[in-house]
Amino acid sequence: MPGSCVQTEMVTGPIQGTVDILAELRARGVPLYALSNWSAETFPLSLKRFEFLRWFQGILLSGEVRLLKPDPRIFRLFFSTHAIDPAHAVYIDDLKPNVDAATALGMHGILFTDPPTLRSELVNLGLLDPLPRIDHAAAWVSDLKRARAFYERWFNASAGPMYSSSTRDFKSCFLSLDSGARLELMASPGESPRPAHLAVSVGSREAVNRLVEDMEAAGVRIISPPRLTGDGYYEAVIADSEGNLLEITG
Repeated sequence: MPGSCVQTEMVTGPIQGTVDILAELRARGVPLYALSNWSAETFPLSLKRFEFLRWFQGILLSGEVRLLKPDPRIFRLFFSTHAIDPAHAVYIDDLKPNVDAATALGMHGILFTDPPTLRSELVNLGLLDPLPRIDHAAAWVSDLKRARAFYERWFNASAGPMYSSSTRDFKSCFLSLDSGARLELMASPGESPRPAHLAVSVGSREAVNRLVEDMEAAGVRIISPPRLTGDGYYEAVIADSEGNLLEITG
């Protein structure tokens, strides 16, 4: 996966959302560098104004080297100055000629259009984790087949295969609604009908491990550490601030 990310900003100020992405990359330990057509005269003022500019490990300004993007010479100078291997770098710019020049020199070029699209592309490259999303809600029921039929009839839910645990008296079934929302129905002796937990997906096993480690360090109560369940989920169980159970899945 690429190990460097180049991010440029307009002198008028950052585009809303891009600094958040930059902060995520920084937190993940991704090396950050900037190659900019900023003038040498105005950049010091921006450096004082915007803290995020100090997050870059190196910055090359066109005003200092008398070259402008998309001239290939400024890219080559950038590579040599900061010891960057273009084959292991991602270049982000809102001007297509600049992206084309970077791509021609071996970098992975991304044409910036908006923060959500940029974030999605960085997730696909493995540089960021997907944003957490609610994966499913779960409820204990007394009659699993009857409850499944109820949701199939009245909410047009599509039921998945029935799961039976090989280690305890436990059965469950996932139902999917047309909206994409999912409900897990669960049955086990001694469990009375009630809401059970919410499950939040963070995208990967590594993301589960990182989040749970940070939560534990912050004093969050860990009910069950990350593990692979019998029905194929990689998950941890924590208690939220009100004591509600929350599954964190990959």
